[in-house]
Amino acid sequence: MVSGPERTPSETELFAVDECFNRLKRLLNNKAAKEKVTELISLLQNFLISSNTAVRFKVVNEASAFDLPKITDLLEYALRNDPSELVRHEAASALGEVSQAGDQRAISILTKVGLSDESPIVRHEAAMALDSIGDETVLPDLRRCLDDPNPLVVVSCEVAISSILYREINYQSPL
Repeated sequence: MVSGPERTPSETELFAVDECFNRLKRLLNNKAAKEKVTELISLLQNFLISSNTAVRFKVVNEASAFDLPKITDLLEYALRNDPSELVRHEAASALGEVSQAGDQRAISILTKVGLSDESPIVRHEAAMALDSIGDETVLPDLRRCLDDPNPLVVVSCEVAISSILYREINYQSPL
C-alpha cells in the first residue's frame, strides 16, 4: 500500500482549515445548507484554540471573504482572546472587510476591543478597519485615540478621521 507523505500536525490543521473554507464556499451557493454552514463555522472556531499561530491566522485571514453574522462571532473571539497580536491585527482587519457602514456590532467590537488593545499594531488596524467601514458615528472614538502614546496609532486615527469626513462631505455634495 502506497501512502502520501506524512503531514506534520501543523500541516494537517492548515489542510483542515482549507477544507472547511472550501466546503463553506460550496454550501453558501446552496440555500438549503444553512445548518451545515453553522456547523462549519463552529468547526473553524475550534481551530482558534490551536496552539499553532499560523493555523489561527489562516482561519481569521480566510474568514474575511465571508460576510456572515457567524463570521463576525469568529472574528470577535479572535480579537478578544488570541494571544498573538498578529492574529488580533488580522481579526481587526477582517472585521473591516466584512462589515459595512451602519454595522453597529462590528463598530462596537472595533471601538471597544480593537482600539483599546494592548498592542499598537492592533489599535492601528482597528482604526483602519473603522475607516474602511466609514461610519461617522466612530469619529468620537477615533478622536479619543489621538492621545495614544504610539505615533502609528495617532496617524492611523488621523487618516481614518480625515477619510470618513472627506467621504461624508463628498457624498452630501449635490455634484
